Amino acid sequence: MKKRLTIILIVAMLAMSFNSHPVYGDQLDDIIAAGKIVIGADTTYPPFEFLNDSQVAVGFDVDLAKEIASRLNVTAEIKTVNWDTIIPQLKNGEFDIILSAMTITEDRSKEIDFTRPYYNSSQAIMVAAGNPKNIQGESDLNRTDIVVGVQRGTTSDFYITNKTSEDNILRLDDFTLLYQKLELGEIDVILGDFPVVAYAVKTGQVNGEVVTTFGSVEQFGIGVRKGETRLLEKLNEILNAMLKDGTYDEIFGRWFSTGASGESSQAETKSSPFDQSSLVLGLVFLSIAAIVRRRRKVKA
Repeated sequence: MKKRLTIILIVAMLAMSFNSHPVYGDQLDDIIAAGKIVIGADTTYPPFEFLNDSQVAVGFDVDLAKEIASRLNVTAEIKTVNWDTIIPQLKNGEFDIILSAMTITEDRSKEIDFTRPYYNSSQAIMVAAGNPKNIQGESDLNRTDIVVGVQRGTTSDFYITNKTSEDNILRLDDFTLLYQKLELGEIDVILGDFPVVAYAVKTGQVNGEVVTTFGSVEQFGIGVRKGETRLLEKLNEILNAMLKDGTYDEIFGRWFSTGASGESSQAETKSSPFDQSSLVLGLVFLSIAAIVRRRRKVKA
């Protein structure tokens, strides 16, 4: 009797331990069965994902998500998530994938799996219009007379940490709030992904300018839970197909002024197909910024 009771208790404890953590089957099958794919995104990051005037999620990543859903014959549901908790929420099963301009890093890859890169970016330095503190490049970021603003938990945050005093760093959860801080003079620099800050200048979202880009290429990937091999393979298959048939270029052209992302054949090479367009876009905006600065100096 005691032996049987012990066995029952062991089985019960094992059951409780399993139930205390999310248990997943094949996520791809679950998505197909549900008829929708739920995408976790921090919708404060235009032009990748943001809420329009009607509070509907739009952006480059959102259009990619809708196209992926269409090719899976399901609908796309965008779930707004705080960036700082987006990976834990994915792991807890609160949504199916992360599609939110997330840089593939070694640390993140220990927690989740990533698809092939779908976008290349770089770090950029934005300052207020007129560049009142005369900030020219990466070496200025550790100056004691400037405050650098970043979004909490991003690669920009990781970069600036330990590069300067904590008193000279402002971290916010909502990236777009940094634009207000810059215009109010509460920060002197916004450090972020180049396409994001360049888009803000281009659309008049902030009265600022991009002075330079720096660092190695940062590659964005779609995040899935560890072990979801079939879902990961399917997403890679869809991304490759979109690159080959021109759909990716069409979506890219809606949100980035340089239009196409480059030759579709580049998808077959080891390099990402987005390097060329990112470089061109950077040169365009930096050229505009240089012209504006020269004109201001002439007027002065």
